Amino acid sequence: MKTSRFLQRLCYWKAVASCVFLLWTVVSAEEDYFEARTFTTQSGFTMPYRFAKPINHTLSTSYPLVIFLHGAGDIGTDNEKQLNWFPWCLLDSGNRVNYPCYIMAPQCSSLDSGWSSFPWYPDVQTLPDPPFGIATVLSLIDSLRGSDSLDIDSNRIYIMGFSFGGEGTFDILTRRPQLFAAGIPISGIGDTAKTYLYKDIPLWIFHGSADSINYVTYSRMIVTKLQSLGVQTKYTEYAGMDHYIPSLVYEEPDLLPWIFAQNKHNSSMLLRPEKQAVSDNIRYFAMRKGNRVELSWNLSAAPDAAEIYTLDGRMLHRYPVAGGNAST
Repeated sequence: MKTSRFLQRLCYWKAVASCVFLLWTVVSAEEDYFEARTFTTQSGFTMPYRFAKPINHTLSTSYPLVIFLHGAGDIGTDNEKQLNWFPWCLLDSGNRVNYPCYIMAPQCSSLDSGWSSFPWYPDVQTLPDPPFGIATVLSLIDSLRGSDSLDIDSNRIYIMGFSFGGEGTFDILTRRPQLFAAGIPISGIGDTAKTYLYKDIPLWIFHGSADSINYVTYSRMIVTKLQSLGVQTKYTEYAGMDHYIPSLVYEEPDLLPWIFAQNKHNSSMLLRPEKQAVSDNIRYFAMRKGNRVELSWNLSAAPDAAEIYTLDGRMLHRYPVAGGNAST
């Protein structure tokens, strides 16, 4: 069965061969943009990766980090092939100005050291431990976050991937969901039993309805599962399109605005007190805005102050209320 998966993925090369010149042009243009780097784990394993800094990079500003996981056809150690299906829209001169960010594109050297593992395929149950490549990428992300020469916004780390990398996108979200602000799996498949782990992470899932390598059924199942958990995930399915849809994805006009709008720091949550302290008509809503948290409520009689309590009942502060709102 593993051999069958591998043969399916070799179809990748047909698409790659049909656009060699275009890819060579894009990769050549990227040479000035990406640094060729390597990351060595504590066990001595080395993973090549490309890294880019924003234009006019300065340590006085925090920047988002975008990670792109390549497909199976780009496995290797040359530190180049992983750029074949890279989201070139990030390289547009206007987008580099409008969406300054760090970009990291790692390359795995084999399927066994890659982004996903489905031992019982076509059943897509994953193993308890992360695939070797995913574990390495997580270590690499932690290393970059700890670098004195970078200032990564920990609230804006985005993961995306195509095909094998789409599988890795789903997988990595189950391993460290608290790390990511958004995920963009393209032509990928994932373990539907693990969707609850990343249900609070904004996703935009892409698939072609005629995909004969990673069947579209898998993405549909994940979307359906998330909906059953009360999550309305963004999902784009290209009618009649096969596996190789990255160019369509990267041309989506809302793609970059959507990605860079995702920010864990600005997430909102509904607060439901265990006891109705004032009346039956009480509803709290907290919205984080920068270093403040704005509180809004609906009461039969507006109070003159808002009291902030810890979960164990200790009052932290009392704030005067103006017009039914308080902020701190």
